[in-house]
Amino acid sequence: CPRGEFQCSNKFCIATSFVCDGVDNCGDNSDEQDCSVITCKAGQFRCGKGICIPEKWLCDGQADCADQSDESEDRCGLKSQPQAVTQCGAQEFRCGNGKCIHLNWRCDGDEDCKDKSDEKDCRKYSVLGTDCMFMFWSDWGEPSKIEKAGLNGGDRQILVSDDIEWPNGITLDSKLHTLSSVDFSGANRKLLIFSEDKLSHPFGLAVFEDKVFWTDLENEAIFSANRLTGKEIHVLAENLNNPHDIVIVHQLKQPK
Repeated sequence: CPRGEFQCSNKFCIATSFVCDGVDNCGDNSDEQDCSVITCKAGQFRCGKGICIPEKWLCDGQADCADQSDESEDRCGLKSQPQAVTQCGAQEFRCGNGKCIHLNWRCDGDEDCKDKSDEKDCRKYSVLGTDCMFMFWSDWGEPSKIEKAGLNGGDRQILVSDDIEWPNGITLDSKLHTLSSVDFSGANRKLLIFSEDKLSHPFGLAVFEDKVFWTDLENEAIFSANRLTGKEIHVLAENLNNPHDIVIVHQLKQPK
C-alpha cells in the first residue's frame, strides 16, 4: 500500500486514520484487530465484538452486528417486527404483502419486504468506455458484482465480487483509466472515502476532472469530493426528493 495507508489482510488498502476506529473498513475486520477497547461515539451502538454502528440501525429488522446484538429480542422486543398498516404514505412503498416501508428502501439492495417485492424489477447500471472498447456494468444479483465485456459482448470478466453488496452507481474515469476504486483488471481496489454522514445511502455516481459527485437518498442531497484524495467533501444541493441518477453536463464532455 502507498505511504499513509494500511494494508488489510485481504490486501485492500485503507487510510491509516480508519484503523481502530470501531468500524470494519477492510471488510475482514483486520483493521480492528489488536486494538484497545473501543469507545463508540455519541449516536453509535457498540456491538458485542466491539464494532460501532449508528444507533439508527438498531432494531431495524436487519442485523448489522456480526453477533446480531443490534437486533436481539431483549433489546428490540417487537420493535423490529414490521407493523401492519392499511394505507402507505406519500414517502412509503407498499410491499406485495401490504406492509409499508420507506420509499428510499425501494431498490436499495436490501430485502426490506418479507416478500422481497421492494427489490423486484430494479435496474442495473452500466457505462461504456469507448476509448478502451469495453462496457462496464454493476449487478445486484447473487452474488453482487461489477463486470466488463467487449462492446461485442465477448471477453466477459468479473472485476469485483468480494465485499460488495448493492453496487448502485458506476462511472468511468477515462483520464486515469480506473473504474471507481478498481482498475480495468479488477486489481488495486482502494477505499477512497468513508463517511457515515456523507455516505449514508449513496446512489448515483459521476466523475469530472478532479471531482467525484454522488447522490445520497438518506441525506436527500448531492455531494462532491476530490476523487484523488477523498477530501474536500462539499454539499452541493440539499432537500432533494429521492435524488437518484446524476449526470455531468459540460462543454468539455460534449462530442467534437
